[in-house]
Amino acid sequence: MTVNLRIEGMETPRPSSASFGRGRSVVSIRKEGRLFVLGAGFSHGAGYPLGPDLKPRVLRYIDDAQEQDIRETRDKVYRALGDLDQEVQLSFDEFARACGHDHPDALRTLRLACRGLFWSIHPSAKASAPYRAFARWASTGVGVLSFNWDLLVERAAKDSGLG
Repeated sequence: MTVNLRIEGMETPRPSSASFGRGRSVVSIRKEGRLFVLGAGFSHGAGYPLGPDLKPRVLRYIDDAQEQDIRETRDKVYRALGDLDQEVQLSFDEFARACGHDHPDALRTLRLACRGLFWSIHPSAKASAPYRAFARWASTGVGVLSFNWDLLVERAAKDSGLG
C-alpha cells in the first residue's frame, strides 16, 4: 500500500534526500513496504507531553526558568500571549507560528523553553520494555520517521544495545 501525503506549502522531499539509518533511503523503505511514522503519542508514556499539554507545560517552564535568557524575555512571551491568544485558545504550534510574525523575541523564548522542557524530562524518561522491543524490531529493517522532539527512540535503541 502506498500513501501519498501532500501538505500545502511543503515540498515533497526527493527520495535521495532522506535516509533512515544504515544509508537506507525512502526508495528502499518503499520497496520493503514498512515505514512507521511516530508522533507525540509514542513518547507520552515516558512522560513527554501531548499537543494539548505542551503550551501550559512550556509556560510553566518559562515561569520557573533558571536560564537567564528565558527569564529576561519572559514578559515578551506573556505580552504576545495577551496580544494573540485573548479570544481563542491557540495550540502551542499556532501560538508559536503567530509569534513568529509579530513577536520574534517571544518565539525565540518559546523555542528555548520547549528545548529546556524536553531536556528536563529526558534524564527521567525511561525507555521501558515496549520501547526497547520496538527499537529492536525496527532495527531489523523497518523504516522509522519520527516527528517527535524527544530522543526516546534513540535512547531505546541504545538501551537495547543497538546504538
